Amino acid sequence: MRFTGIFILALAWIFAGSCGKNNNGGNNGNTNPSNGNNGGILKPTANLKGAASLFVVDPSQKNGASLIEQHNTVAKKIGAPQLKLDDFNLDFYDLEIAREMDLADSTSTSTDDGTNSLQKSDSNGNITNALTTTSNVTQGPPPQLPKILTLAVSPAPYNEIFVHFESGFRFKEPAAGAVATQGDQRLDGTYCQLFRVKGGDLNTLKTTAPTTDNLECLDFNHFIDNWNATRLSVFQFDSSGNVYYPGGIPSSSKVVVYKWDRSSGALTEMINSNICVQDFLVTKSGGMFYTGTDSCNGGAPGAGGFFRYVSSSGLIEIARNWFNFIYEASTTATGDQSIFFGPDPTTSSTASLNSACLFKFDPAGGSTTAARTSSVITCGANIWDWIQMTRKQDTDTYGSGFQNGGDATDAYKTEFSKRCTSSGQIFAGGGSQISAIAQDSTGQVYVIGNVRKKNAGTVSCGVEIRGPHCKDSDGDPDISITTSTACTTAGGTWVDDGVCQSFTGSTTPLTSAGCFTATGTWSRNGVAYNTSADICTAAGAITQKNWWSSDNTKSFQNATSANANTMQFRENNMNCTPPTSTSNGDQWTSEYQGLGKVNSTTQTLSLLSGTDEQAINLWIINDVVYYSSFNSTSGHYLLRLWDGTQATTMVDNFETYHLNASGDTTSLYYDGLDFSDNTYNFGTVLKASPYTRAKNVGLTGALKMVVLMP
Repeated sequence: MRFTGIFILALAWIFAGSCGKNNNGGNNGNTNPSNGNNGGILKPTANLKGAASLFVVDPSQKNGASLIEQHNTVAKKIGAPQLKLDDFNLDFYDLEIAREMDLADSTSTSTDDGTNSLQKSDSNGNITNALTTTSNVTQGPPPQLPKILTLAVSPAPYNEIFVHFESGFRFKEPAAGAVATQGDQRLDGTYCQLFRVKGGDLNTLKTTAPTTDNLECLDFNHFIDNWNATRLSVFQFDSSGNVYYPGGIPSSSKVVVYKWDRSSGALTEMINSNICVQDFLVTKSGGMFYTGTDSCNGGAPGAGGFFRYVSSSGLIEIARNWFNFIYEASTTATGDQSIFFGPDPTTSSTASLNSACLFKFDPAGGSTTAARTSSVITCGANIWDWIQMTRKQDTDTYGSGFQNGGDATDAYKTEFSKRCTSSGQIFAGGGSQISAIAQDSTGQVYVIGNVRKKNAGTVSCGVEIRGPHCKDSDGDPDISITTSTACTTAGGTWVDDGVCQSFTGSTTPLTSAGCFTATGTWSRNGVAYNTSADICTAAGAITQKNWWSSDNTKSFQNATSANANTMQFRENNMNCTPPTSTSNGDQWTSEYQGLGKVNSTTQTLSLLSGTDEQAINLWIINDVVYYSSFNSTSGHYLLRLWDGTQATTMVDNFETYHLNASGDTTSLYYDGLDFSDNTYNFGTVLKASPYTRAKNVGLTGALKMVVLMP
């Protein structure tokens, strides 16, 4: 299962792979770093004494433009209003300078001093810088310390902090005779980008003053040229405290995922450079799930994208030919299992949106793909199977059903009717994309994405009746009326269709009564109906003794007396007719961008968000579900929580970027854009009504990540 340690999610990046691109993650592998000017050596010190929380922030003046772009990316997808730079107001942001900036340049590397990128709060909520730096430059401007982009805490009992800077910088004097290799000045043993904070574990660091220059280099030979991943940090860990991270190969655009052995410092290639890595996820046991392609040379990622699992037992291809695998490791499995959204790996048909669904992968499940893969929900492409009750779990419970004249039980008819007429179930896949998967500590799965909410259908069935019965004014059989007098009084028609055979006398009787008087045999004819009457449901069904059956001991064709001339019937088809579609989706469903909860027993989803809102982000904090959305009726962004029964709005007219535990059991850290006064806010919000917000003005930058100090 995944090991997240104690640090809480940060910025919602989209991971595009590290294949020759250079957007917001440092210098390209073929470019000499600019922060080593004047031969300066930077000696940063992380001061974590007294810290209750750590914040990674972006202090750049271009944050305003960056935040606007973040907002507009989401707004464009959901059809919400977009912002212009002139609309934005930040207390740390020089608007006049920003107006002169070209927004297209907002992803370039910042020139701001990175010492402001790591800040800490004490137990009273006071925020100060947690990073200082010194330089040996005596003339000219000192080199700029790159910003910290991410950090992470290794699992207990190690609890060490690892820091990832935006780019590598020279942090010590070169050894005598040291020279750069492969034409890259960073490769002389003096540059580093990935560090471990020296001085002990978190308990020691937050109670002890730091020693000067307390960052220890993790890797002198590899640098992360850009980091846009969906994972919390570039660093991931197994239960032994070993560190996993992506590193660029010198003088190449290729990236390798390395394992840094905590005991020896040795590096091991986990994913080689022939694979264009898109994303990876390390498990406690040291296994790894990852996605990528065989080439970084462009082209449609769906043409060769794959999802794989690697462990000490070897490599398994889970699924392939997909452009956007979404996956998370199981929170409850004893082994390395994952929940993923992608095409059905058990079929040989071409991967498509219509084949995509939510699946579970268990490498210990067997030797075949089918044995290792199982559906988590009923997929959107298989709604008909769910309605018609032809899935294995349905036939095991209810039998093969009443599709071709079989004698269905009342339980089957009740369930069929409920599924057909219901409108509460939602489905994913079959053309709908899941964008986020999250689990609580019990393994309960929640998703956000385009989901399909079932529309209520109408139950009907084909019925053939033999024997006397009432046909109402609509032409449907009414089995509640049992006499011809009552039928006529109700405006119906009494039907007793048949032919008299072997009678006495010379005149053929035309009714069953006349036939019996003539001591004849009344050969009953079947009367067919295609109806939606109650006869199609268990509530209106005739008891089984009145069914006619393939059992040859039951007579339904002939009667020789009025006592034997009773109604018998057969339902030759149970059917569910969908309504006319009024929205995206199909006739069976209406499509929403919603928050769904998985029911693993019935393999269905429940829609937790409203049909008037579009769910955007999902957080599970201490097993409580929170989500942000855009309400299409009010035109407002909302922060909401699901309390297990209903969704409640915590903050209205506010676009939430991040939500994190705060260390205070009554509140959460939040940040985002307040539409009521057009300001960027950071602070705490109460977990319970009245959900009061306390704004904190001490954070000098835009929040990217929160780390709690236990």
